[in-house]
Amino acid sequence: MTNVTDDVFRFTAGNYHALVVNTDDGIVLVDPLNNDAANWLKATVKERFSKPVTHLIYSHSHPDHAYGGDVFDDGNTVLISHKDARANLKRVRADTALPSLVFNDTLTLYAGDKELTLTYYGPTNGYGNVAVHVMPDDVMFVVDWVVLGRLPYKDLMGYDLEGTLSATERLLKQPFTRFVGGHADMGDKADVSAYYEYIKTLHDSVLDGILAGKSLEQIQQSKPMAAYSSLKMYEEWVNLNIQGAYEQLVSRSYLKLRNPALSR
Repeated sequence: MTNVTDDVFRFTAGNYHALVVNTDDGIVLVDPLNNDAANWLKATVKERFSKPVTHLIYSHSHPDHAYGGDVFDDGNTVLISHKDARANLKRVRADTALPSLVFNDTLTLYAGDKELTLTYYGPTNGYGNVAVHVMPDDVMFVVDWVVLGRLPYKDLMGYDLEGTLSATERLLKQPFTRFVGGHADMGDKADVSAYYEYIKTLHDSVLDGILAGKSLEQIQQSKPMAAYSSLKMYEEWVNLNIQGAYEQLVSRSYLKLRNPALSR
């Protein structure tokens, strides 16, 4: 566990991060990650803080973040998620405990001296993916749809690209000082803004290429994202990012039907 503030910690297991918030009444967790991580975290929290885990928040429905919930489902810990996350976990018979408390747009949780605001900004990555803002520490936690210092995952599997643009625009209008993500680096609001510029450049450059009649390969060869080559995983994933954006724009926006020449 790494300190973000005196009372907020980033818990890391492999390439994944979760959030631990120490309150006067107990511990609030965001994401159990998996059974092994959850068991380690439960033991470590008990040893370090000598407090109960009062709340477990699922950031969204993806199994690589939401599994391990059974470890904390003891009848005393309140499990929370957006309604769409719970519905998806139930629909796909996920091997984790289902939340007992759900919400539509925004939920404010008062836990001891802390105020955690959970906000759903619309479709981004996975079902019911929410941003968690911890006050008075002024820490924003977002999983998957904002990634600092690194490219988004491969071919944007699980992403709603246009939804992510919209959600990130709205997120940037909210006040926060520190940012913690479910993957990659910690940072601040300026770093989130830089991520938004990457996503917008990816969307716009691929869109322009499609409308100009270019194939996926031609767009990739034009290296539209070269200005971001210093980001981690650039060489490995940049062409996959372009492919993912291309496939979403073609399939969801029917761009090739807009101009018959594009479908040749």
